[in-house]
Amino acid sequence: MAGRDSFTPEEWAIVRPVFLQSARGHLDTIRTGLTIWTTGGASPERLRELHRSMHSLKGAALQLGFEHLGETARLLEQVLREANESLESAWGWEEWIERGLLRVQDALTMIEREQEETRDARFIADLQSWLTRIQETRPGERAG
Repeated sequence: MAGRDSFTPEEWAIVRPVFLQSARGHLDTIRTGLTIWTTGGASPERLRELHRSMHSLKGAALQLGFEHLGETARLLEQVLREANESLESAWGWEEWIERGLLRVQDALTMIEREQEETRDARFIADLQSWLTRIQETRPGERAG
């Protein structure tokens, strides 16, 4: 993981805005794809596109040392992977993505303002719990 300490101030002044622009592009792609999905444009390719964008966002965040953003993106990537593997068992995935995207947007705003990231421990714990239930549930069953 590179992180901010790997860059000179001059390099960071270039890298951070490029990261933010790219991250916002991925965020827009995910939001647009989710909107299309929920308004009748559901397809396996759409889910793969959402997954790719989240994967790219996660990788860039972790590479630059934005650990909390990277952790959130990693979990959201898992949500998309579960949805891609079995929409039937991954009930409620769209809501988790929407909630997670709000956290991603907040993290990007903090990074833009050069404020320290904060970790939403409750959201992370709830999402991890949901993922565990989904991973333990077979298609056609519902976790209690």
